[in-house]
Amino acid sequence: MRKIFLKYGDILCVIGLLLVFTVVYCTGIYTTPFQVNTDEITIMIVMKKLIADGVNLFGLSYYFGFPSFIFIALGKIALWLGGIDLYHVRLVHSLFGVGIVVASYSFFRISFTKFQAVLLAMLLGFNHSLFAISRMAMRDN
Repeated sequence: MRKIFLKYGDILCVIGLLLVFTVVYCTGIYTTPFQVNTDEITIMIVMKKLIADGVNLFGLSYYFGFPSFIFIALGKIALWLGGIDLYHVRLVHSLFGVGIVVASYSFFRISFTKFQAVLLAMLLGFNHSLFAISRMAMRDN
C-alpha cells in the first residue's frame, strides 16, 4: 500500500484550487442564475419555520417529509453568515461546491499525480451541473 504524506506542493495546490473556485462560485451569486426557482423560496421558508419551532433534528420536516437535519443545519449556517435569505442560502451552497472541489483533489491525489489530480479537480469544478446546482438555494446539494 502506498503511503501518503502531506507535502508543501499539495498544500499549494489546495490553496490554489480554493482561491480559484471561491472566486468562480461566489461572485455574482445573487444575480446568477437569473431565475429564482420556487423551491428555493419554499426551502428558505421551511428552514426558518423549523429553526423557529425547535423541532427534533432527526424528525421529519414539513417539506415532503424529508429529514429536518439538513434544513436546520444549512439554515443555521446561513443565519451565522447573515440571515436566511436568497443571497446567504445560495452562498452556503456555493461554499459547499467549493468544498467538493477541494475535497475531490485529495481523493484524486490518492490515485494520481499532483498535476493529474489538479486537472481532474478543475474538470469537476468547471462542470456545469455542479456549478449550477451549487449556486441555487436547494436542499439537495
